[in-house]
Formats: sequence, C-alpha cells, structure tokens
Amino acid sequence: MNPSQSTSDETVVTFRFVGDIVNPPAISSRIGINPTEAYSKGDIVEKHPHRRYPTGYWGLSSLLSSERSLEDHLRYLIDILKPHISAIKKLGDTGVIPNFFCGFFTRNDKLDSFLRLEPDTLFQIAQMGASLEIHIYCDNEKNEIIADP
Repeated sequence: MNPSQSTSDETVVTFRFVGDIVNPPAISSRIGINPTEAYSKGDIVEKHPHRRYPTGYWGLSSLLSSERSLEDHLRYLIDILKPHISAIKKLGDTGVIPNFFCGFFTRNDKLDSFLRLEPDTLFQIAQMGASLEIHIYCDNEKNEIIADP
C-alpha cells in the first residue's frame, strides 16, 4: 500500500478523450486500443432512452482494485498506452485532447493526508500531451448533513 493512501481510500482512474469532435471508432482504430466505455455526441443514453449524450467520450479505465494507489492506477494505464504515444499525441494535435481523470475518495479527515506522484509518472503523462485531473472527494462523519427528526 502506498504510504500516501490509507486503507479507507478508494481511487479510480480513466484515460479519456472528451469533446464534441470525439469519434470513438476512429480513436480506437488510430491508437489500436478498445475503450472500456465510449459514445459519440448525440448517441442515445442506454439507461435513459429519452436522453442523448451532449458530447463524445472515449475512455479506458484502470482495472486495478479501487484500493490501489493513484500512482498504481496511473502506471497501469501508462503501461498500456506507452506503445501508442505517437498516435495519442497526433490525436491531440487534431483537437482531441487526452486526459487522465482521477477520482480519489477518502474518509480520512486528517490534515496530513496527501497524494504523491513520482516524477517519472508525471513525465510520461506529459510525453503523451495529456492533462491530469484529480478530483478529491471527502466522505466522513463530520461532513455528513444530519436531517432534523
């Protein structure tokens, strides 16, 4: 376990392309990887057939346990993506910008909590021309709203 992540923390990470011009079959063909989830702008939302997706999306999610560290998830995806860096960068040049979406869920309310990423991981993300987005969600008893009886 990464010392920067306690046992009550959970992490999810997805490498993705999001935007109106995202064409999932073209992205899959260009980089040679199938996504874990994808849709085009205007596609019908399966669970809500009366709705349509407002933008396109191509995402490859880490399959590691959510209890693994942020670093582990990023390295897992980087290892998959590394042979395809040239194609990913070319897509970025067309306006389809790559992005790592990271969700970090913690129940730890201590001020000494932190996330740490190694320089090599950050360097490899930068080599892809990808941005890194980290969303931190804190769920603990002190943050709960208690309804009046």
